[in-house]
Amino acid sequence: MGKTYETYHEVMGRFGGEDGFYAAVDAGRVTPTSEDWQR
Repeated sequence: MGKTYETYHEVMGRFGGEDGFYAAVDAGRVTPTSEDWQR
């Protein structure tokens, strides 16, 4: 398996900050795992 998840800063940059990230989660476009939340 290749690298599935970016670093926290890469994700925040791609989603335009935490608001965009959580909006994507709410919309079902992102499915975080417990591992992702601990970064």
